[in-house]
Amino acid sequence: MSAMKQNDRVHHRRRIFAWVGVVVFVMMCVGGWGVWRAASRPVWWGRAGMLPGDAAERGSALERGGARALSEARDDSERWTVSVAEADANAWLAHRLDRWLANRGSEWAAAVKTEGAAGASRRVDFDGRRVRLGFEVDGVVVGLSAVPEVEGGALWLRDPRWFVGRIELAASGARWLNRVLVDRVGGRVSSEGRERLRGALDGSRALFEPASMPLDDGRVVMLVEVRVEADRLLLTCRTLMEGQ
Repeated sequence: MSAMKQNDRVHHRRRIFAWVGVVVFVMMCVGGWGVWRAASRPVWWGRAGMLPGDAAERGSALERGGARALSEARDDSERWTVSVAEADANAWLAHRLDRWLANRGSEWAAAVKTEGAAGASRRVDFDGRRVRLGFEVDGVVVGLSAVPEVEGGALWLRDPRWFVGRIELAASGARWLNRVLVDRVGGRVSSEGRERLRGALDGSRALFEPASMPLDDGRVVMLVEVRVEADRLLLTCRTLMEGQ
């Protein structure tokens, strides 16, 4: 009788060890799959990085075209739209972003340049209604995907989602990633500036409020609508006299 009980105990232990082994194996597989997904680059990343030979000129042309559109004389009731192609946006990010920030005295100019996020290490993707902006950090592609929307005169990032490689996380559940990345890139930026950006990236505050740009002649360009169509970002604006 005791021998039978001893055998039962042995079989019971073996079953426990077998189940533990299965659980450990499954966890290792899931963990390995997650690591592979995080280390893999998103499908769009390679396409967005295929810049043409004249990318520097295309980036400059986009900036010049934008400046002309802003300064053109318009009736204050007129709505006008600027179309930005994905390829041109990536050319501008690669060749003009640093200088554009520096020319405007942005406190993020030195931060972006110091981080070394230049050239092919920063890319944008227009897909459906969403805009994806990614950076390569220590060989891993990280970034944010969101739906831009103008509401109450402010520009918001709706339904923000962080991604690490091919893994996408709701911004509300990845505040740690928001803090780590903003603090890393914005190490030289004021704590207030970093806090504003964190709030914009998790959708709790507007990215730009108001969504407007003053011109040298006293007029103000107001952004009234943002939408993504195919591989283009469409920005609809109105030009008003200051105070209207």
